[in-house]
Amino acid sequence: MRHCRNPSVFAQGLALAALGLGLACGAGAEDGGGDHNLPTRLAGPYEKLPQDQNTPIDEPIVLEDPAGELAYYGPSALRADDGSYTVYFTAEAADGAAQIRRAVGVDLANVPRDVSVVLEADAAWEATRLAHPAVLKPGLAGAAYGLFYEAGAGELGYADSPDGVTFTRHPDNPLLSPTGPEEGTWLGHPTVAWHGDAVLLYYTAGPPGALFAASLTAGGGGAIAVERLDADALSSGRTPVLGPNPLLGLFDETAVGGASIAISNEAGRAVFDLWYAGRRADGDWSIGFAGSYDGLLFKRFEENPVLKSGVPVETDPCVVVQSVSAVMFYTHGEGERRTIGAARY
Repeated sequence: MRHCRNPSVFAQGLALAALGLGLACGAGAEDGGGDHNLPTRLAGPYEKLPQDQNTPIDEPIVLEDPAGELAYYGPSALRADDGSYTVYFTAEAADGAAQIRRAVGVDLANVPRDVSVVLEADAAWEATRLAHPAVLKPGLAGAAYGLFYEAGAGELGYADSPDGVTFTRHPDNPLLSPTGPEEGTWLGHPTVAWHGDAVLLYYTAGPPGALFAASLTAGGGGAIAVERLDADALSSGRTPVLGPNPLLGLFDETAVGGASIAISNEAGRAVFDLWYAGRRADGDWSIGFAGSYDGLLFKRFEENPVLKSGVPVETDPCVVVQSVSAVMFYTHGEGERRTIGAARY
């Protein structure tokens, strides 16, 4: 593994390419930074599914343990050909033991067709807890599916699969462990997307909670090269891509984390959309948006939060983007109960 204090060749290439391509949404030629004049068409606000007495689900909740014994949280979703969603998520018992499950046929109106366990803790470093899956299609090194996850005391692992059901752990696990004072003592909440020949991984580090980035590439023999990225090459320490906003009273004033990344191209220029959870001083969590043209310098949406909290915890967004619409899956928490809700844009 490599830790780059300066932006990687990959990241520098993003910035140079952005400067040389057409500019979107009124960006001036003199204004080529990573967080200026960003398009925000899918930023939000997101509307939670309204209550419908004619459906068997309890909107906006789309996934919950039928027995009421397990916490469901940390969704990561793929859209299926029939318009429904396959959702990977955490199922956690009262004693803290957690596994990753897969729900098929989540259509925002009915109980999913099938829910099954796809990955359970069995490596020593994983202890008894696997959580916060981030599914990638295709996966690294030619795999049909990849799955990044948080495990144990706060490290990140990877597994791949030919069918999205049976996963094999990578021999290099854990891929990332906390490194340096900026990352604190634990890593978690991965979110991933392909960009060119590399996978961009965004993850939460803490305490207190900030978002960092890394670039992953598959090498010979299936090895995965991990390069930590620095959002500010001139800083004395490694800079997160997004940290808490210290202004009093804002929804993300004490911590950020639990993000969802989407990368698109507008007018020949890469656009990085990042939905993330933020915590207020009173401990409540809501979901906001930030955007970037280089994947490192992010600017917060002026109308944050984009999913306003009606309960103490709404976090872990996963946004599945269509051309002119999007669906957000998120963790919905009330007291000790955690379930997975959905909202639309």
